[in-house]
Amino acid sequence: MANVDKIYLDSNICRYPHEVRQYGPYAGLAIDLVMWTAKETFIPSFRQNLALLLETPSVTFHAADFYGFFGHSRSSLLQPLSKGGLAIFAFRENHREEYGRCILDAILYSMSINSIGYLTKEYRVAGPARETRYILDTLKLFKQLVIARRERAYVRYTLQVNPDFVQNNHFQSQLVYLPDYVSLRTAGTENEPAGTSWTVGRFLYLRMRYAWGLWCTKENKSKNAFIENFDELKEIAGFKKTATKKAASLLRGYLAKVCALDSIPFTAQVNKVEASPKRQADGTQQDAYEVVLTKKPTQSQAEKEQRRQQQIQQQAQSEIRALNSKIRV
Repeated sequence: MANVDKIYLDSNICRYPHEVRQYGPYAGLAIDLVMWTAKETFIPSFRQNLALLLETPSVTFHAADFYGFFGHSRSSLLQPLSKGGLAIFAFRENHREEYGRCILDAILYSMSINSIGYLTKEYRVAGPARETRYILDTLKLFKQLVIARRERAYVRYTLQVNPDFVQNNHFQSQLVYLPDYVSLRTAGTENEPAGTSWTVGRFLYLRMRYAWGLWCTKENKSKNAFIENFDELKEIAGFKKTATKKAASLLRGYLAKVCALDSIPFTAQVNKVEASPKRQADGTQQDAYEVVLTKKPTQSQAEKEQRRQQQIQQQAQSEIRALNSKIRV
């Protein structure tokens, strides 16, 4: 397999990566499968023929290629379902024998049968100029899953991918740096010396890449600091029911690890701010926090140098135009 260091991923997914939890208990695998599909369906020359993006693409891959690419261990993906995994087949018991032999089978089945709901958020489908074509309440990523087996070590999957998702990966995407993404792992254990996928860290990494995309817009790119949404980060990290003070403390540590990566060009500070005067039902006031993103010195210096080079280039062009004008006179 060719060495791939970058993946273009739909901004909607980067903004709310944790929504893949709707597929069941194997959210870490689900988000990696979303990224894998984005990689497999990306067409570098798509601008030359946009009609290619209107088709419903089919993706075929081997289990070994997938878990090797994202640093999963074979034993963790091909093990029998947990109790939570069995719940995927609660109302489809007759499908379990074919699609529930292992964890990877089951999560792909769930992603092919179920949709992600965006009822309180939105899934924006973009056009070639990043314009909004329409808004979806739900998104079904995959369909028509087929599993081929010859022996335990050989498992091949084929599925069809929603064209809306594929088009967004081309028209409205964020650049994800795979080595940094895959490096976000839990501490090693005796059974898993290299650790396992750190799902929350990978979710936060995607959200930080989304934040950088917003930061780089014409309105924001000159700013040295940027404010992130604390409540959304809290939800992404799985702290929706955690006390705000504790969630803020945990987020500080998580964001410090994620923002230490080279592909995140800023740091993150979780700061307490003045609480709202509105009280909760028990009469207490909820602590309030904000997340302040600040460009790293290397990023600020690089941008400063880029502006200097642009000024030099503009000055040179002005001098050439002035000289040409004199020659014509």
